[in-house]
Amino acid sequence: MDNDLINNHKSPIPKGLYHCIIMDVTSGTTRKSGIPYDRLTLEVLTGEHPGQQNKKFSQLLFYQKVGDRQVETNAHVRWAWAAGILHPGETIDFNPGMLRGKQVIVRVVPQKNTDYNEVDDRGYAVWLIGNEDVANVPTLTLPKPFESDN
Repeated sequence: MDNDLINNHKSPIPKGLYHCIIMDVTSGTTRKSGIPYDRLTLEVLTGEHPGQQNKKFSQLLFYQKVGDRQVETNAHVRWAWAAGILHPGETIDFNPGMLRGKQVIVRVVPQKNTDYNEVDDRGYAVWLIGNEDVANVPTLTLPKPFESDN
């Protein structure tokens, strides 16, 4: 593989708005406090800055304690809405794995360690594709997945 392609894949993403796909969702807990979270792995499809395609970064969505249970936060709700899973006035039985494979628009910013990126506004800067607030962000049309005869 060309070294420029390898380096581009690992280099930081310039601050801006990007059309991304959620490649994976994994659960974990923080080492110090044991707070559960979901780690979303996003891949850039296209966006305001050319040449960022295929770059990946992660976003953590933390849970909150309610009584003796850990429950999703408003950040989970925001991502479910942006991914087109949750609609106004609806109640759903949400599972974070439902986000896998969904496409969203996000505002990417550098983390404190500028070698890494995250979604701005503590993970809340995420929108549904076609939302008027991000209508000027370039998007990519992905081919439909192959459906077998099974």
